[in-house]
Formats: sequence, C-alpha cells, structure tokens
Amino acid sequence: MSQYQSQVATLLKDFYIQSQKSGIENEKQQEFIKGFMSAGLFGGLVDQATLNEIITVTHQEVFGMELAEKHQDRLLQGKETSYHDVPPFIRKGIRINVP
Repeated sequence: MSQYQSQVATLLKDFYIQSQKSGIENEKQQEFIKGFMSAGLFGGLVDQATLNEIITVTHQEVFGMELAEKHQDRLLQGKETSYHDVPPFIRKGIRINVP
C-alpha cells in the first residue's frame, strides 16, 4: 500500500470512528476526504477500484459490515442512509401528495 493509500485509509477510519461515536457525519471532514480522493484519482496516485477496496475494507474494520450491508440495513429500518440517496426534490423539501 502506498503512502497515499495509507493516508486515505487513515482519514476514512478516523471519519468512520467519529461518526460511529457521535451518530453524526462531519460534513467538512467528509468533503475533505472526497476532495483528497478526487485529487488522488486526478493525479494518478490511485485508481477507482483501489479506492473502492480501501473504503470497503476500512468500513468493515470499523462497523463490522460492508458499506452496502449498512445501507441495506438502514433502508430496511426505514432510515435515511445518505444525503445523496435521497431524491433531490425531497432534499429540497418538496412534498408530493399521493391520493
């Protein structure tokens, strides 16, 4: 694992641990990590498949389940899984009345 990949794993692990403890995802930290990963992709330091593997392994270490499993569990419980999983019209507060 390269130094860059190790840093991504460390950032993710810290983020996951903090969100696990507080129950809240730090948006600034999340955006920083996304930017850091995008820069790595753009700069050729890492490919998408490697990033996906780092995310999967790190999430498994912290939460004891893969990210997809966590989302599935939350969906089955009727909970929101991610801001971006919610359709934009709902995020903007538009309500649809279904007869």
